[in-house]
Amino acid sequence: MRQHHSMSEYPSGKTRPTGLVTIDVEPDNVWADTNSQSLNNVRYLPIFHRLCQDYGVRPTYLLSYSIAKDDDSSAIIQSLLRKGDCEVGMHPHLWETPPLVSQDFSGRACVGPDYTCAELEAKLTSLANLIKTRFGIPLSHRAGRWGIDIQQVDILNKLGIKFDTSILPGVDWSSTGILDHTKAPLNPYRMGPHDVCQPGTGILLQVPCTIKPGLRFVGLENNRYAAAIIRRLGFGNKWLRVSPSITSADLLKTCAWASVRFPQLNIMSHSSEFMAGGSPYWRSEADVACHLDAYRHIFSWWQCNGIETKTLAEFGQNYLAEHTLS
Repeated sequence: MRQHHSMSEYPSGKTRPTGLVTIDVEPDNVWADTNSQSLNNVRYLPIFHRLCQDYGVRPTYLLSYSIAKDDDSSAIIQSLLRKGDCEVGMHPHLWETPPLVSQDFSGRACVGPDYTCAELEAKLTSLANLIKTRFGIPLSHRAGRWGIDIQQVDILNKLGIKFDTSILPGVDWSSTGILDHTKAPLNPYRMGPHDVCQPGTGILLQVPCTIKPGLRFVGLENNRYAAAIIRRLGFGNKWLRVSPSITSADLLKTCAWASVRFPQLNIMSHSSEFMAGGSPYWRSEADVACHLDAYRHIFSWWQCNGIETKTLAEFGQNYLAEHTLS
């Protein structure tokens, strides 16, 4: 059943953004086990897809290697793709993507900067070729664990990837071994050639995830404990991502804030979050029901405010056709 919200009308004279739903399709609960090869969560993805269909939402499913190589998982994804209302792209968990190298056996979720350019190119080519064989040529990408770096951008260009969504503006990932996204733009931009967080003249279009940056306190927000206090006080980043710690009302406020500032409302999640126990966040069937209900609230708000949805590649192609990007 479609729900309706008594939200205020969308401001007159404003160009409505496009709604994007980008889902990392990956093994069960990789938070608890980086090397998980349990793929049960994919069986629950059609439930989420039917919810998207109810609201005319066109999701983008970004696949890890373990998902794409598995016959049963691939059959489920292929059945969704045949409906013509979604897109399949790449989400490389590099540590599980062949050819495997020594650092892949460390038990750590290695990211772009952990590999040589040759190692990265071999891995990304392996995944791109597998997805091409099973689902068609991929155009979209999100780095595993947000770990994109400039050498990956060049490789993705060679592979024909046109659109990336690996950047979370306002977030400093450097403590995890990847890059600081603090100064990245919130609008789409062409990437490179020297800094993934700075607009350039490259081929790859970055479509950042939607996040309302929190207040800055002369660097205190970068301290783990200070950041926790800032979040508890309600002054932290407001990520457009369904979480048990974020109310539907707050998610709609983030939608409303972003919708009059940016051309995209890009919400992300993981396939494993649609299965009870597939993530640390939604442990029971009741939890998953709440998770799905939050999407109903968001999609209903989009519908009531005339926000059309597209897949990532559809949005990117349309955006490039309408904008001259530096």
